Amino acid sequence: MEFETWKKIEFINSPKIVGIPVGEYEISSHGNLRQIISDNIRKKVKINTTSDQRPRYGFTLDNGKRVMPFIHQLVAQAFIPNPEGILSIIMCKHSSRVEEC
Repeated sequence: MEFETWKKIEFINSPKIVGIPVGEYEISSHGNLRQIISDNIRKKVKINTTSDQRPRYGFTLDNGKRVMPFIHQLVAQAFIPNPEGILSIIMCKHSSRVEEC
């Protein structure tokens, strides 16, 4: 079995996500999500699912709005090397279907 690796979530800058999430979060290579409470305390968070059973989580931003990225997007952003920013373009087009970001 593969060892579970954790990485801090860095949110993609996008016109659709304007603001900074309240609190800090980590995503694992297995798709688990936890909130960083302090230097040595982490709290696992409950992941929601859509009607077609796709896991996602709702983050509250500092401006009071909520965003709900899919867990697979957060895992890809954290663990797939992306030196030229291509992943953010693909994810933006995927989430908006047609709109340019």
